[in-house]
Amino acid sequence: MNSKSSILISQVWLTEPRAIFKDMLEVSVEYCRLLNPDSYIILSGMGDSPTTKTLDMCDSVCWEDEITEAAGNGFPKMITRGLNCAKEEGFNKVFKFRGDAIILQENVCDVCNDVLKEENKELLITQETTRNDHWIGDMVLHGDVDFLLKIFNTDTWIYNCSGNYALGQNFIQTTGYNFITDWTEFLRGMCSFRDIPFFKWLDIRENHEQLTLFKTNLEYLRENKKLDPEFDYPKYFWGEKQ
Repeated sequence: MNSKSSILISQVWLTEPRAIFKDMLEVSVEYCRLLNPDSYIILSGMGDSPTTKTLDMCDSVCWEDEITEAAGNGFPKMITRGLNCAKEEGFNKVFKFRGDAIILQENVCDVCNDVLKEENKELLITQETTRNDHWIGDMVLHGDVDFLLKIFNTDTWIYNCSGNYALGQNFIQTTGYNFITDWTEFLRGMCSFRDIPFFKWLDIRENHEQLTLFKTNLEYLRENKKLDPEFDYPKYFWGEKQ
């Protein structure tokens, strides 16, 4: 593989009561593999083992058998393991997303790198970043691996709160935000922002009843090397059912 880009699939925890998430993860990883054939895919998670097919589609796997982090706090240790793996493999930038999502944007790392280069920004952010509460959405991010490691620093992470808030606080410490400048204007100076349709970011979690449909479209993608034009994917965008 002639890989110049790294994708981290994380915020994944598999348990027996959440058995359907194992199937979701496999679907997510296969879309990622097919749409990013030259990217180095890292899977970082915990709990029950993913399927053999899922593991075989990844280039590196950082997995803990025990559930060591609680849901809702951003999984900074899990994400840091994946980021460290990317750094050790020699990657400078990482695109990160959750394992219960599908990203249909082809060659997503190249597309995101173009945005950061054109706008001369540190980080590409998206939804759940707030105007007033100093939150930064942690579900989809793209940026320099060293910068991402700083904002996911587990030593300074605030636990027992939303992961978006904790990430925002680490971002503030990393960038030296002074609470005088308007938060939104500060983010605009540091970050590029793109909405969910830019990434073609689908929510499997809230559309798990559509797994058969997602798999059918995977078959089309495998056979035709492109997305089915009849696949009405925008109706499954993240947030449509929330």
